[in-house]
Amino acid sequence: MNVTATLLTLLAAFALSAVLTPIVRRVARWAGILARPHSDRWHREPVALLGGCAIALSFGIVTAVAAPLAPLTPLLLATGLMFGL
Repeated sequence: MNVTATLLTLLAAFALSAVLTPIVRRVARWAGILARPHSDRWHREPVALLGGCAIALSFGIVTAVAAPLAPLTPLLLATGLMFGL
């Protein structure tokens, strides 16, 4: 993979993450998956969780599209999901 293709893949992953994060935030708020304020936390209002899932999903999608025949694609997707979830 050349430098241009690598940069395009990186930008695609970033753009997809930027699109998916607000969607996942809405789903987390709707499902009640929130970090509630406590004395040991900085935030004063509930904060939606699952942002890592949006990043892992975008990583998996872009990896599958950028290198669909690469032998390591299933391994990369599995480890991305493992750490994202």
